[in-house]
Amino acid sequence: MTLPELQEQIRAGKLKPFYVFTGDEKTVMNIYIDKITGGNHSVQYDFNLSKTLFKRVGWIVIRTTEPAPNIMYDKVIIVSDNPQPYHSDNTIKFEPMHEDIIIKRLTASGISLLDARRICKSCNNNYDMIEQIMHKYKYARPYQSAIIDELEYTADNAIDLFIKNITTMNTTCLALIPQVNIFQVLPRLYDIICHAIQVKSCTDLANITELTGMTQHQVDYIKSNYSRYKIDKLIDIRRELAAYDQGIKTGTRNESTCLIHIIGLYR
Repeated sequence: MTLPELQEQIRAGKLKPFYVFTGDEKTVMNIYIDKITGGNHSVQYDFNLSKTLFKRVGWIVIRTTEPAPNIMYDKVIIVSDNPQPYHSDNTIKFEPMHEDIIIKRLTASGISLLDARRICKSCNNNYDMIEQIMHKYKYARPYQSAIIDELEYTADNAIDLFIKNITTMNTTCLALIPQVNIFQVLPRLYDIICHAIQVKSCTDLANITELTGMTQHQVDYIKSNYSRYKIDKLIDIRRELAAYDQGIKTGTRNESTCLIHIIGLYR
């Protein structure tokens, strides 16, 4: 099911008995949960359903990390990261909103076009993050520009910190995931791994810059941060990075999950 189809069902008042919600855009997902239930629903966090489920009045929202079971409930919304194919007619995937739509919403609330674009860029169009920033932005007059300046500075530094710490500080990288754009990180990580393979493969260290085309600074960086990795491990990491890049571009891999797995490659 598509989001426009769900919107039409809500407008017409012809709701299905149950829905399965999935996807990364949790803020928008919660908006539609409230639209369907009228804000009147209870929440459960697993499928250990007791008889009380069938005695209750109104909608129930089941939030789980387990696959949605092949059971049809009445007035139930299942929120799961693992929807099953047999729920395809009832499943709505909440994808990240397009930048143009986010900018339109921001400017409609009185934000300038320039500030809206800066906020989208700094938050990687993550609407959950944008909602949090907007609470600070709305009450920051006349210092709203400073809020965005700080946001941009943090976003730029997050990528550098992520790359700098990926070989040593996994916990730091995990904390930086919400602020990191994987499309900016992956190419840089891939280039660095290729450089590391070149350095590890070079037998004439005295002329390594001439043989590899790298600067001395790049060579020193590789020696300092990647010396503990054997060349076979570096080749494995390069292969996995290429696979993640392809998976994200084709839509077969989740961006946030990929970042977690990529951090694990460097252990």
